[in-house]
Amino acid sequence: MGETADWGPPARYAGLHGFHRYWGKKPLEPLRGLVALLSQPGDVVADPFMGTGAIAGDVVRSRRRFVGGDLNPLAVQLARFQLDPGGKGHIHAALDHLARVARPEIERTYCGGDGRIATHLLWNGPEIEAVWHRPATGRRRVSRAAQAPDYAMMARFAAYYPHGWRRLALFDNGRINASAALDWPDLFTGRALHNIDLLLHAIRQVDDAAVRRALELTLSAGIGQMSRMVCALKRDGRVDPGSWTMGYWRPARHFECNVWNGFAQRAGRLRRGLVAGGDARPVPMTDLGHVMNGGPAAVLACMDAGDLLAALPVGGVQLFLTDPPHGDRVPYLELSEMWNAMLGLDVAMAREIVVSNARGRDKNTAVYDRALGAVLAGCATRVRPGGFVVTVFNSARRGDWSGLGALDSQPGMTLLGAVPLAYSAGSLAQDMRSGALRGDYVVVHARAPVDADRHAALRALPGWRSDLAQLQAVG
Repeated sequence: MGETADWGPPARYAGLHGFHRYWGKKPLEPLRGLVALLSQPGDVVADPFMGTGAIAGDVVRSRRRFVGGDLNPLAVQLARFQLDPGGKGHIHAALDHLARVARPEIERTYCGGDGRIATHLLWNGPEIEAVWHRPATGRRRVSRAAQAPDYAMMARFAAYYPHGWRRLALFDNGRINASAALDWPDLFTGRALHNIDLLLHAIRQVDDAAVRRALELTLSAGIGQMSRMVCALKRDGRVDPGSWTMGYWRPARHFECNVWNGFAQRAGRLRRGLVAGGDARPVPMTDLGHVMNGGPAAVLACMDAGDLLAALPVGGVQLFLTDPPHGDRVPYLELSEMWNAMLGLDVAMAREIVVSNARGRDKNTAVYDRALGAVLAGCATRVRPGGFVVTVFNSARRGDWSGLGALDSQPGMTLLGAVPLAYSAGSLAQDMRSGALRGDYVVVHARAPVDADRHAALRALPGWRSDLAQLQAVG
């Protein structure tokens, strides 16, 4: 073995891992360390709740095989992008082309009577409180009162509806301020919809599929900041734009941000992420049969966790390393619906494992506990002797841990213990969720026989708890 998990303070999210606003990112360093500690080259590492699959590239580059699945199509697209982002030069060229063909047309829609391009408009209900411009020199913003041309430009696009976007499929869910009746004009001004549509049309003229995917994801990463959901934050006597984070709140006092600027800001992150990635070669992606019988490669499937496990051979996996849904937390599919619908991706929302107070979803705690328990029990049947099932979990509700308890009842499975997982940055989602602990726990189960050296290395991790009563007290 000879390798240890890196359990020091993780670095901030950067590169392609930090490029998109997708929820639930975990720090990479300890996950890489666990892969190194609990598996060896040639082994299969699997994740039935892979999210953006950020660890998949490291798994394959360390000469292991990765099998991952997620119910969220947007997450799977992000995972594929991270394994094969496309040629840097082609992406840079495509972004430069968009700046030439789309930017002028978009900026004309923010042009005031004085010919200057607005970067932000501060709204209070139907009234524009202020219009911001960039100064000719320096960085300090210039603010002016609204004028008749500003309202005239808004009226020009008031009835715009996007072409070819899938209709939003939401539920009545007061927790995230969503309703089944929400439609695109509820979330965006007509001008924003027109400009996002214009960008999306230009992106879809790109021939290279990988480059086109990268640009679509760049646009999806920015559309929250192009919506009516950007609140106005007042601090130290000034007003600043807030950040769209969790939920479909549409405050009366909010910012309308220039769509091109929002896209360009995310495009800048993409460019920096590509540079930070160096010259890493794309990770080969294949089908399940080839990855189970071949060399280092990845399978990324948009499918239910139970279906993914059913497709895996019994005893075929050395390490399950997964971050399962955490009970009454973030309904990722509802919150991702805006991204998926814009890109025309269909979502099997009925199969999401979550506790939700949305009417019509039938997602209570009993349903959640049974569904999560069934998936983890399936992991236990697919892990081989000497292998591990490692879950990253967070809940202050004792019942939420019962799904993990399903692992204990499986023949040959043993709970070894748990260790706290540090984060690389504060997270609004992490801190504000009702019933959440302040940090995740990495819970380790093993199938006998347990390798003594690996077990000793786990016990040496800072904060390790091996007593079952101690672990249950966490939840």
